[in-house]
Amino acid sequence: MSRHKREDVGIAAADAYFCGDLDRALLLIGRALEIDDNSAIAWQRRGWVCGYAGDSDVAIASLQRAIRLDPLDPRVFRTQSAMGFADFIAGRDEEAAHCAAMALRVKPGWPPALRVALAANAIRGHRRGGADQEHLFHHRSRHYHPQVLRVLFAAAAGGPEVADRGIAQSRRARMKTMVPVILMVMGMLGPVCTSAQQTDRAASVTSPAGVALVERLRRGGAVMFIRHADTAGQPCDAYGSARERQRNISAAGREQAAALGRRIAELGIPIAQPILAGPVFRARDTAELAFGADRVTMTDSLLADDYAGGRLAWVLSEHRRLFSDPVPAGVNRVLVGHRGPVQMILGSRVSGTRLPEAGVLVLEPRGAAGAEVLGVVEIVPALDGGNPACN
Repeated sequence: MSRHKREDVGIAAADAYFCGDLDRALLLIGRALEIDDNSAIAWQRRGWVCGYAGDSDVAIASLQRAIRLDPLDPRVFRTQSAMGFADFIAGRDEEAAHCAAMALRVKPGWPPALRVALAANAIRGHRRGGADQEHLFHHRSRHYHPQVLRVLFAAAAGGPEVADRGIAQSRRARMKTMVPVILMVMGMLGPVCTSAQQTDRAASVTSPAGVALVERLRRGGAVMFIRHADTAGQPCDAYGSARERQRNISAAGREQAAALGRRIAELGIPIAQPILAGPVFRARDTAELAFGADRVTMTDSLLADDYAGGRLAWVLSEHRRLFSDPVPAGVNRVLVGHRGPVQMILGSRVSGTRLPEAGVLVLEPRGAAGAEVLGVVEIVPALDGGNPACN
């Protein structure tokens, strides 16, 4: 596929999101990366869309990869602006302001960077910087609704007290349903269709939906995809095979993984052996703590997308195969991995807290017809909101 056609897919993905179709946006980006996972613009588009969806960690990882693929990109200010926005959504105000400042050094007056700089500096209490940025922004923002500008400028002038009652209060509460409001206030999208911003979470194991999923698993023949356990407070990936260069599960996550294994046994859910796990340590550790190292087999089929390198298309194909291949009656296939590839395949059904860390995605394998998503259940409670940011 030509470079222009690859870029067209990435642009179409962003357009799909702006029209309120998050599933289509994520699936189109996944398709672009299956075709060519060295497309910097596709990774950049993924970063923007995941940031708008409130998934800051995936956004940052995607944007970092875009920069690594094209370090001399003359449009790097776009990627830096997206990184600033993703940091802002995650509550990392200092990093957000820094990324916005880098973008503005490359492209002074770039509106997306100005918007991030205004909001981040307002929350940090840098009133003078915010006022200077307001002056620049004013001349480039006459097409925005006056009330939107008044709210944004009030935050910039009023400092953290005002901002915390508006943008920051919503963001720090990690209310995903407020993401469209945050975006509107920042003037980045205007109103977003709420249909693209679902608020559903994984079912508790004691809820009617959770009880039904457990009953289905007791019969066997299903697929259980387990997202790795809690990683709150852990350093972000530096990308390497050594443990110290990877984001690992936390101490609480280690306890959570062990509790998950015990609870699966207590619920009478039969599992096939071996349990399959990805080789990145947070997936491997989760599987071994839950089920015992002697019952676990590592497989590159369950690699994280940002560790797949040139094999991303194969990794996604392997996920689809493991989801859809028939499972013998009386047992369930257990997979332990990462949300990224699953989100590329299934879209917003597994984004954010819909597939929390240690959450279990239950699928009905249909062979050549693929797999049916039955739901997501928290067999053990999610920690730290289920989707914590890295440090």
